Amino acid sequence: MNELYKQLPWLYDVLIHTPNGYGVVLIAHKFVDDPETLALNPPSQSIAKMLVALQNHTSCTVQSGRSSSTTTTFDFSTATCEPICMICGHKHVDFNIVWTGYDSNAFLAIGLDASGSNSIPVIVTRCDTRHNKDDMPVGTINEQAFDIVSINRNQRKINLTRIGVGEDREFVY
Repeated sequence: MNELYKQLPWLYDVLIHTPNGYGVVLIAHKFVDDPETLALNPPSQSIAKMLVALQNHTSCTVQSGRSSSTTTTFDFSTATCEPICMICGHKHVDFNIVWTGYDSNAFLAIGLDASGSNSIPVIVTRCDTRHNKDDMPVGTINEQAFDIVSINRNQRKINLTRIGVGEDREFVY
């Protein structure tokens, strides 16, 4: 996990230099440690705090090493891009949470509306590794699971169209 902290300055540099008007979607294998507690892993908490600061054109101080006393401050006051969401997998289930602030695990809980000024949608999508074989019969469309992601920036909506097992989902950001 320490390698993820080393990427925070790189992420900051990319975000601060993303051209005016661009939307930013972060995609990773794993942001969420536990769907039952809705906990982001510590480096992902730092990333979510950075996105909220980007959204509000402010600065933030985040954990930047294994020790919680190791911190770095990033200033997004001059940034001109827009954070849209974080998307990940890893848990082999569909769920979503909304990061709602700067506390270590401050969530609106499971929800589809992340339109607040301190809100970043964290979308978790299942994969087709067939962990639950009952709903993924071989030889049918449901033996797979993947999403086509469409973003309507005018309406501030994220649409996930499911191919295979699962449901289509829509989020407001």
